[in-house]
Amino acid sequence: LLATQLTTAAHLLISPPTATHRTQVRVKVICNALCHTDIYTLGGSDPEGLFPSILGHEAGAVVEAIGEGVTSVQVGDHVVPGYTPQCKAPSCIFCMSPKTNLCPQIRGSQGKGLMPDGTTRFTLKRDGSQIFHFMGCSTFAEYTVLAEISCAKIDPTFALEKACLFGCGVATGLGAVWNNAKVEPFSSVAVFGLGAVGFAVIQAAKAVGAHPIVGVDLNPKKFALAKQLGCTACYNPQDYPGKPMQQVLVGDDSATRRRMRGVGKRADGVQLDAERQPMREEVVVPDLVDGGVPPHARQVQRSATGHILSVEFGSVRQE
Repeated sequence: LLATQLTTAAHLLISPPTATHRTQVRVKVICNALCHTDIYTLGGSDPEGLFPSILGHEAGAVVEAIGEGVTSVQVGDHVVPGYTPQCKAPSCIFCMSPKTNLCPQIRGSQGKGLMPDGTTRFTLKRDGSQIFHFMGCSTFAEYTVLAEISCAKIDPTFALEKACLFGCGVATGLGAVWNNAKVEPFSSVAVFGLGAVGFAVIQAAKAVGAHPIVGVDLNPKKFALAKQLGCTACYNPQDYPGKPMQQVLVGDDSATRRRMRGVGKRADGVQLDAERQPMREEVVVPDLVDGGVPPHARQVQRSATGHILSVEFGSVRQE
């Protein structure tokens, strides 16, 4: 798919790795998930959005060709492309730190719509014009080319139509619980915004033994699935006009230890109207499927009474 003002189908040439592209990998894309960031960029709101480009970054793929310098994957391996991969070099202070996974090694070229060597591997068949890469992935095509560090090798028995969700939304939700909030067993968790990221938060909270787990969303059709995944109760703020959700959830005398907020177009209307208490922690998670916010728009805010933490893409570290 060629993203311009309108989405158009086009025949492309996807160049294989050559002697001058030693650490690149060409993959056959088997399946994709749609992230709101793709829609956000297509709509022209992304200041880093370059056109014409191939969108898509949540995918399951099979390695089809590798450059001479590639050692971590081989032809036939199943992979999930990673938007924020780690180089794992001992000299990289970001990869060596347990506090972040935002390795900058290929970030600069990604923002320019290019591979790390400054080239694009996509050309239009009809006239040879170049097409930009997107988020280092560009998976809305039958084939794409990735940097070696962007290939997360997975178990070949893992169904790719499910594995593709770990490329962004699911990893973000899991990492928010396990890495950012560090939710403990028996913690109470409130999840504001039940999109793909919010559902992943619920599952991660259940996995560590949190209880209760409360879901909040303006769309009650999501509540059945939320409870199936681990929510113990769900609330629609529209059912409590004029009453802050904080009072609905915990009343005046108790405290919710963890709050996860999936920030989206619908979730933006679900705000906490009570002052945060010192023992509480709120993690703001971009709900990238149901109306998300772009990475560059996220900020970390701190106050004397609590914390709001931004969560970047793929908060589960690559190991």
